[in-house]
Amino acid sequence: MRPGFHLPVWFRLWLLVLYLGGSLIPGSTFGATTGAPRLVFPEGLDWLNVERPLSAQDLKGKITILDFWTYGCINCIHVVEELRQLEERFGDKLAVIGIHSPKFDNEKNLETLRNTVVRLDRRHPIVNDPDWLLMDLYRVRAWPTLAVFTPDGRWLGRVTGEGNAERLERAIHNSTPGSLADLPAAPTFTPAPSAPEMYVDVEPAARERP
Repeated sequence: MRPGFHLPVWFRLWLLVLYLGGSLIPGSTFGATTGAPRLVFPEGLDWLNVERPLSAQDLKGKITILDFWTYGCINCIHVVEELRQLEERFGDKLAVIGIHSPKFDNEKNLETLRNTVVRLDRRHPIVNDPDWLLMDLYRVRAWPTLAVFTPDGRWLGRVTGEGNAERLERAIHNSTPGSLADLPAAPTFTPAPSAPEMYVDVEPAARERP
């Protein structure tokens, strides 16, 4: 900082609020966002690990996390374990939906994705979004990104990259006053068979879209 230069008081207070709130990136804070889209899934997309495509109505009563990932990103694989811990912590009050948004053409093949989901032991529902319909709707610009919605489908916020488990847990608690046990349960999903992990080359912490 230049000698004699001082940040405005309002700016310092704003940074303090962000720090105490657990986020130093304005685009990642879990606050009310005017005009943000509600939870919705476009028709015509392929789903894995469920008997039929889900709707926002199916997820009513659950905190929902959309995990935007692509199977060629190692950081997306690391995030799976963080999400699994949250699923164990919150049980049927939390729904994780994987949004596979392929970066390269060879990642768009549904059968390849199906095999990869089994090998990575991703048991929650997966949406194949080869044309980035959901990425564009929620303005996602990097992998992995986690978008969070309230039990009634309202936008809470998003985080990018791995290592956000504590921030996500805090957001889940703050969005549901009282006990999570008071929330009504939503449908149970059919898990995929388990299998060992696949090898993926190391990528940056958050792969930017081209």
